[in-house]
Amino acid sequence: MRIDELMSALPERVLVSGDDGWEAARHYHSGTGEPDAIVRARSVDDVRSAVRWAADQRVPIAVRGGGHSAWGSVPGGLTLDLAALTDIEVEGTVVSVGGGATWGHVASVLSDHDLGISSGDTASVGANLLVVNPAPL
Repeated sequence: MRIDELMSALPERVLVSGDDGWEAARHYHSGTGEPDAIVRARSVDDVRSAVRWAADQRVPIAVRGGGHSAWGSVPGGLTLDLAALTDIEVEGTVVSVGGGATWGHVASVLSDHDLGISSGDTASVGANLLVVNPAPL
């Protein structure tokens, strides 16, 4: 795996064993992961770059959203952490939710638009598990 290429493409976003913050970044709601690298995405372009790199290198990916996610890590793979992607956009009744948003954040933004949600009764739970965004990578 050529992690140096990933680190060059995404400076200050890639963590590997021994980096400051590595131990904390490996923890997720139900355990401690053993990935070879963690990408802390700050934009859709970061996600796109990480996914393309992983596909080129044939590296498995686990996607971790805000709050918690069903899968936090793939041993020997790449964890793609979306926690910083919390943007929520509302256009009429169409809502785009970032992969790092929690239901509490979503509910708060929607209430400003006189909208509500039919799920996500726990504010700290990641909304990404129930939201699908068909945007192409």
